[in-house]
Amino acid sequence: CNAIGTGVADDKALYAYVPRIIRYYLDQDPILNNVETFLLTEPSHREYVLDRLDQLV
Repeated sequence: CNAIGTGVADDKALYAYVPRIIRYYLDQDPILNNVETFLLTEPSHREYVLDRLDQLV
C-alpha cells in the first residue's frame, strides 16, 4: 500500500517538468536526459504533435 499522494509522481503530464523539479529541489542538472514530452495544453506543443501524429508514440 502506498502513501496518500504518491500517485501524483506517476502522472505522465509531470514528465515534462521533471528536469525543472530536479534543478529546483536538488540544485543540480539531471544526469540523464528526459524523454521528450509534449503538453497538449500548450498551443505550440499541440500543433507540433497534431502535425506529426504518424511519427510519435
